[in-house]
Amino acid sequence: MNTLRRQECYTVEDIYNLPEGERAELIDGQIFYMAAPGTIHQRLVHFFDRTIGNNIQSRNGGCEVFPSPFAVF
Repeated sequence: MNTLRRQECYTVEDIYNLPEGERAELIDGQIFYMAAPGTIHQRLVHFFDRTIGNNIQSRNGGCEVFPSPFAVF
């Protein structure tokens, strides 16, 4: 007899109830936990944040750059 496993479907509320500092993404009702970013990743984030921010500022733009962590829906 072939038995299917019941998979739980998570919601945004479940993400908000994770412990402070827990990094995870909610994709199609499933929670995917993420490792902390490494040094190379952080250097790249800083480079792009600074480059894009400087470009916006030099053009008197009204946009803002928000490096992670930042909740996006």
